[in-house]
Amino acid sequence: MDINIEQEEQKELVCRVYSNKHFPSNLLSELYLRLEYMFNSNVDYSRFLKKARSLQPSIFHFAKRELNPFLRGSSLFEDVLKTLFTTNASWAYTKKCVNLF
Repeated sequence: MDINIEQEEQKELVCRVYSNKHFPSNLLSELYLRLEYMFNSNVDYSRFLKKARSLQPSIFHFAKRELNPFLRGSSLFEDVLKTLFTTNASWAYTKKCVNLF
């Protein structure tokens, strides 16, 4: 199976899945949920933007333009490991931790 993800529009990602074998619909649903998680596409920032607008217009304009910059791992477990391996550690130590894992 191959997955191709492209950014065709500024705020739009297109994911294409290619497989030589039958791809069950339940796996496609799981893939959709994982991609949604990884790209934060299901996060609603409307309350944050409303508060930012009321507190500071410059923050609002920056936030509106730059929302959703975070790419997460494909699971919470992966995110936890990345946090543990990289928080307050040098790059050399991080690489050592990953290689030992």
